[in-house]
Amino acid sequence: AKAYLVRAMAALVKGDESAARQAYADMAAKTDTVGASMANLGLADIEMYKGRWTEAERLLKEGLEADRRANNQDSVEAKSVALAEIDFNRGDSGAAKATAATALKAGTNTRVAVPVAEMFAALGDGAEAQRIASGLKNELQRQLRAYGNVIDGDVALAQRKLPDSIDAYRKALETADLWLARLRLGIAYVEAERFVAALTEFELCEKRRGEAMSLFLDDLPTFRYLAVVPYWKGRAYEGAPGQSANARASYDAFLKIRAGASDPLVRDAETRRANLR
Repeated sequence: AKAYLVRAMAALVKGDESAARQAYADMAAKTDTVGASMANLGLADIEMYKGRWTEAERLLKEGLEADRRANNQDSVEAKSVALAEIDFNRGDSGAAKATAATALKAGTNTRVAVPVAEMFAALGDGAEAQRIASGLKNELQRQLRAYGNVIDGDVALAQRKLPDSIDAYRKALETADLWLARLRLGIAYVEAERFVAALTEFELCEKRRGEAMSLFLDDLPTFRYLAVVPYWKGRAYEGAPGQSANARASYDAFLKIRAGASDPLVRDAETRRANLR
């Protein structure tokens, strides 16, 4: 199954969605139940990247049933988190909080803890997010401690404590140079109106896009995290003097990815693009 996963990820890095879908189809047809489960997650991951929330949700729920029957705990955790992210990206705060809590019950691995904590922070439950961060910061592995700092940054960012959030993300990067820390630092820079610094981080995210294919180094796909980079790059260009054309191009790139999607980020990008001068 992992051989097909490499093919799928390589295709996605090059922007060949059709080849990636074929690799996942081959994985499902030609390997075992673990491969079929991974293929299900991979296809849902692509749908989430595109903002096709209903189809992604259908795939994930279908896959979860099979994973629970097979006692495939890794996939149960990953798909539970993805379902919570769907509610969160739709802007359904109540459902997102409930599904995030359900995901956390499925497991406390990094693939669960980090995105769930980010959602809790954004949804106003900073105490629960910091409880997760504290656990990670007590681990011996540098990468886990760095993710704890990322969550600290998420809590501070949600509370509009922008200097604290930037400091936390920088501390994370001093501990381990995580792709997600770069993305979150860029977002914090945008909110703090440090647009040139933000662009540097987003350009690094694009250059290192391969790292986003499986963020938590567990051979489970997370391609969907790349989708927001052009949106935030557009925000950075929008704030920088004389960069309206680049802002428009970035928003266009994001809206092309999410063509036909309905969520708050898409609506905001459409509004911002229309107001550019």
